[in-house]
Amino acid sequence: MNNHKISENELTEATLFITLYINRQQKEIANKLVNYLSSEPSPLIPFDMPFKAWQNQEETKFLFYFDIPTTSDTSVIQLVLNDDQAVKTAWDAMYKKLIGILADQTLKAQVGFADDQLLRELGWGYSLVYQARLATENSIDLSTADLDNLLPAIRSPSIPEDDTPYPLAKTQIADNWLWLLDIPDDDDGLAAGMVYLALNPTEAEANYFDEQVLVGPVATFLMPDLIAHKGYHEMRQYQPGSIIKDYNQQLKYLRGVAGQMLSQIKPAALGLSDEMLKQVKPEQLGLPAGSTIEAKDMPTQYGYVVGTRLPSFDDLRVAIARQLDNYQQWWQKDTAENAQHQPILKELGDDEILAYHQSKLQTAYSELQLLVDEGNNAINAVRAAVEATRTQAELRREQQQRWFDLLLIAIGTGLATAQIVDANAAKALLYWVALSSVDPTNRLHQLGMQFLVTILVIGLVAGLWKLHKRA
Repeated sequence: MNNHKISENELTEATLFITLYINRQQKEIANKLVNYLSSEPSPLIPFDMPFKAWQNQEETKFLFYFDIPTTSDTSVIQLVLNDDQAVKTAWDAMYKKLIGILADQTLKAQVGFADDQLLRELGWGYSLVYQARLATENSIDLSTADLDNLLPAIRSPSIPEDDTPYPLAKTQIADNWLWLLDIPDDDDGLAAGMVYLALNPTEAEANYFDEQVLVGPVATFLMPDLIAHKGYHEMRQYQPGSIIKDYNQQLKYLRGVAGQMLSQIKPAALGLSDEMLKQVKPEQLGLPAGSTIEAKDMPTQYGYVVGTRLPSFDDLRVAIARQLDNYQQWWQKDTAENAQHQPILKELGDDEILAYHQSKLQTAYSELQLLVDEGNNAINAVRAAVEATRTQAELRREQQQRWFDLLLIAIGTGLATAQIVDANAAKALLYWVALSSVDPTNRLHQLGMQFLVTILVIGLVAGLWKLHKRA
């Protein structure tokens, strides 16, 4: 059976909910923004709520400002716009009004920031919820509704003008339906917007959805939405530009230098077993070998990876892990902290939207874990190569020292032996080497014979040492 394609004629009471999630460290900027929104272009009237609230006389604009009691670092500004025009026309008009507010030069003069820069300064991101209800109660099965006629009218700074959003996930909250259309995984500022579409089957459900689910410090969808925003905010810190590409290039360079260093090591000189000899080879360690790499930049690149990039990735990994843990806590239905939220969480059940956000955060966590692991592997490879090079250098120095010591011993032995070569011994040696014509009593000849004996003794000692080394 084909799904019913909803037309705007079947909907009424278009509303746009704008929720800004503010880092409380930016409280001063937030206060200035609230002062601007409550006074421009005409003053709003405060009305009685458990938190700060204003509205205009026509009740087409509402402003709310509060801290979220379940978190210590976030405040919220909510701007709610209504319009009596046809739904798609109203959504377009309210979106243009929002863009006009953000670009207003009076806002920049009063707050110090406007437009993209203002949203970058404020904190975690923002959500837009386009809402409407059925003109005839329960006239359409919203669970199988076809949204093709509505989606082109839904706009966001993060959605290009020539693009039409499409549902990424949906969830049922009581008898209402909420579709996730866009996530803020690309950039901060204007691009950091989450976009939803909400349709209500009746006026009573629309009121419940507004008052219990979307608006106010204990709104049931506020905290899960904030957790998702914080997670996406962390994701955006390592994804922009060429950060990962540069990091991978740095790791490739470090592995190349490590492989080149290991390829120049003589494992036999390190006294390694046959099995260890195989492991020392660069290719056995998964490192490139036989290449020629300029190693002079290695200390700089190594220091940047170890001191800057790797700790940053690890901190982001921990931050996203914290948001995943927060999701798990908010999904539990039997904790005292969630007592006031249990009814809505029970209705959410295995919520598609929460599951979608959680899957995105889990993917980001796994990607960061991989980046950290790859960084540690490259660092360990460099350390192993440096250690092997240091060991070989130390062994070479020890070998040179042994040669020097041997030379001193041989010279000393030779000189000592030469001292016993007197005239009679020299005569005997000269006869032995068929030099009988040489006068052994001649002091010069005797010195020559002593020198010859010294050389012979040194050669004999050196030869015996080499035979011992080979054995």
